[in-house]
Amino acid sequence: MKKLVIALIVLLIILLTILIGGGIYVYISLKPFLKTSASENVNQNVNTGNQLSADKHPLLTSDQEATLEKIGIDPAKLPTTITPVMESCFVNKLGIDRVNEIKAGEEPNAVDLFKAKSCIE
Repeated sequence: MKKLVIALIVLLIILLTILIGGGIYVYISLKPFLKTSASENVNQNVNTGNQLSADKHPLLTSDQEATLEKIGIDPAKLPTTITPVMESCFVNKLGIDRVNEIKAGEEPNAVDLFKAKSCIE
């Protein structure tokens, strides 16, 4: 009976460690997608001189730039040219229909960005 209790305690400790580690991994993975705090927004507005319509990326519409900024991606750091290799990667990850929609000006959502993140790194 004593061995069973010890085995259960060890098993619970292992499960707890796995759950805590998994939680930390998920938090770190999703951290870029979390909204910025109010103080960061104030600092960002001060740094940009309250120019909300500044063009930060020549290939993106202002709506697309705003969407990227909402999820923590700086549009100015994205490549300004799309190579054929990158475009084929986007097609493989998102599908030709979704790529054409984004090219036509539709805003990429968080799922699109998560799927295609490896194409621009």
